[in-house]
Amino acid sequence: MQLSSEGIKKLQEQQKAIYWKIRDISRRFEINRQDQELDLEDSVQLLSDFLNQLRGENVLVTLYTTVPGKRVKGQEYDSGLDVKFKPQEAGIGSRPEAGTNGIGLKEYLELKDQIQKAEIERIRKDFENDKRPGFLETMLSSSQGQQLITALISFMQSKPQPQPQQPIRGNQLEEALELIRKQGEDPEHLIICLAKYAAKNPGVLATIKPIIGA
Repeated sequence: MQLSSEGIKKLQEQQKAIYWKIRDISRRFEINRQDQELDLEDSVQLLSDFLNQLRGENVLVTLYTTVPGKRVKGQEYDSGLDVKFKPQEAGIGSRPEAGTNGIGLKEYLELKDQIQKAEIERIRKDFENDKRPGFLETMLSSSQGQQLITALISFMQSKPQPQPQQPIRGNQLEEALELIRKQGEDPEHLIICLAKYAAKNPGVLATIKPIIGA
């Protein structure tokens, strides 16, 4: 069937067809399409504006209630409703392969810009309406998240480095050896045995040193 721009507008509103595609009569060249999740009112206005600016040969308008060429689970596939449209004024149209089929390049780009702005506005509205906290925000606000933050802070804080022990020199060493001799022990033999044992059991020094105040 063939309808005017106003007739297509009413049909689109009746069918609630927010998606549409415009091709030349031979169906070989696609001129424009609307396959985004717009409000019905915005989609109707975009199609009406585009058709009213067309010049040249007849075109084929296909209206859809689902995204053209996409099958959605739980929804019946819509193969589209074809409607012929004849521009009110005949004029010199551009070549079909140029992608405009009768509409001037300036007007075509303006309409493309309208579609892009409508899509940006839709994304902005979706973002503003989505107030739910994200996964990271939810996790960090939980008790486990707080424990993780505390552990990370503790890990990142600089830990005090142990102060190196001053080596015993001169009279202090001699005095220490003499103290061992007074206990009836051979200090050289005792030190050698301790060194050998510590070499085989490195952890023993960490246990002994706090006891003797080393």
